[in-house]
Amino acid sequence: MPRTEEQFAAMRTESKTRIIDAALYLFSHQGYHTTSMERIAAEAKISKGLIYNYFKSKRELLDAIVGYGFDQIDALLAPPDENMLPTAVLRYEIENTFTAVMENFTFWKLYFALVMQPDVISLLGDQFANMHREQIQNMRQLLERTGALHPRRDAYVIAALLDGIFFHYMLDPEYPLEEIRNEVIKLYCGD
Repeated sequence: MPRTEEQFAAMRTESKTRIIDAALYLFSHQGYHTTSMERIAAEAKISKGLIYNYFKSKRELLDAIVGYGFDQIDALLAPPDENMLPTAVLRYEIENTFTAVMENFTFWKLYFALVMQPDVISLLGDQFANMHREQIQNMRQLLERTGALHPRRDAYVIAALLDGIFFHYMLDPEYPLEEIRNEVIKLYCGD
């Protein structure tokens, strides 16, 4: 019996996901520049030629991985209700960020290992800087709406605090992440 278009679409999605997962794993463990497309194909258990059906180059594959991470970050910070009070939005963003890291630990650990590589920063540094500026600006505006006395400074402090917390958690999975989350919420949301 011939396959349906839905079955072909599912197969394409599965192949693309396997390629991205394999590339993320290899880029983060072996380095972006030292990982070959042949090695990615072997890790994904597909032919090298199939990769090129989805990605024209290793750089395009890297862009897809980083773009996926950016999309995940944007989704984490999008409140479910635009009528939420600013303090509720801040609490939501903090809780959602912690939850995402706990539920997708392996992805975020590999993702941060990849994006902190000097070769990757040299290729994508402007994109990271722009995303960071946008996140800080959004956090500053949110903190202004909460009545924070120093919204610009606090936006930078929260970003650095979360980066540091997640760095320690990725080094030590026994790190008391839930306890720390509650302290951050108490500190910035007054709970």
